[in-house]
Amino acid sequence: MDWNTILFAARWVMITLFYFVLLVLVFAVYKEASSRLPRKAGKDAESTGHLRVIQPGSDRRLTAGTILDLKAITSLGANRDNDIVLGDQYVSGHHLKLHWDGAVWWLEDLNSKNGTLINRQPCSAYHPQALPKGAFINVGDMLLELVE
Repeated sequence: MDWNTILFAARWVMITLFYFVLLVLVFAVYKEASSRLPRKAGKDAESTGHLRVIQPGSDRRLTAGTILDLKAITSLGANRDNDIVLGDQYVSGHHLKLHWDGAVWWLEDLNSKNGTLINRQPCSAYHPQALPKGAFINVGDMLLELVE
């Protein structure tokens, strides 16, 4: 064998080894990322979060400490077509929407008449905001806490 043949073979071995290592890294990153996200069975997957009622406001059906289950996309308001119906007198018909993206909860005020507060800070209508863990949400006269 001459040196050209050996160098040619060595070059192809190195290229193959490089792509093999790259493939192993991509697979490891994919496996790690997919293990961190919850698996959902479909649109109506199991509850992914909860709201705890701290102050029920004028809603006589709720008491402090009540836990409300959240779906991946949950609408809250006074109208019966919401996922969670709130009976407080200052809650709009379609007040807000909560959305779980797999890592963070997002809150979007649906242009409610009396607004929504996250940790005492007002939300802009139709501008989703990320909710920190344990966030307090003021909806009408109600105070809710996001719990895992």
